[in-house]
Amino acid sequence: MGKSLFSRGIRAVAAILFAVPVLLGSRPAFAAGDPVHGEKVFQRCKACHTLEAGTTRIGPSLAGIIGRKAGSLEGFKYSQALANARNTVVWDDASLDSWLTNPKKFIPGNRMAFPGLPNAQDRADVIAYLHQAAK
Repeated sequence: MGKSLFSRGIRAVAAILFAVPVLLGSRPAFAAGDPVHGEKVFQRCKACHTLEAGTTRIGPSLAGIIGRKAGSLEGFKYSQALANARNTVVWDDASLDSWLTNPKKFIPGNRMAFPGLPNAQDRADVIAYLHQAAK
């Protein structure tokens, strides 16, 4: 006797849920990052940012960025947009991914000239690097 209609339906749904992301070439939103490669990608950021606490460049220090409210580093003059974002944005994997994808879209009106990192794996790698290096 064959499998129940319900059982076959569940398997079909599971197969579709698995196949769609594969066929579309997507990956989990926060795939495991490679901090070694992230350090290399981070070289693009070093023109404006440092990981040294208490030191700023054109942009604020990224030391302690994970878990910090946006626009809240004492002593750095943020754009009004980023200063206002401190009430709504805390830097975590999700917010950093959105920011690194397109800073102007994530927080409109900010002054950061960087256009973003279009490659999802590069973003995941930079975020993994920040988890290690920006403590």
